Amino acid sequence: MRVTVADSAVFMYNLGVVLSGGYVATMLNVNDRYQLLGVMVVFALFWTIYFKFYMRSRLETLDERSESG
Repeated sequence: MRVTVADSAVFMYNLGVVLSGGYVATMLNVNDRYQLLGVMVVFALFWTIYFKFYMRSRLETLDERSESG
């Protein structure tokens, strides 16, 4: 299996998502599991929307460039 530039970008994106969620949960001193679940849902929605409208087209462009040249 060949690792592409888009694969690397998705990995870095996901790493950033996990780190930012952990950071916010730590900074907000989240101790209740329902509060933590709420924070996770909000972050998941934000990053999913961001990925769909911002990252997807850029990754498709990167993938096309790597295949053509």
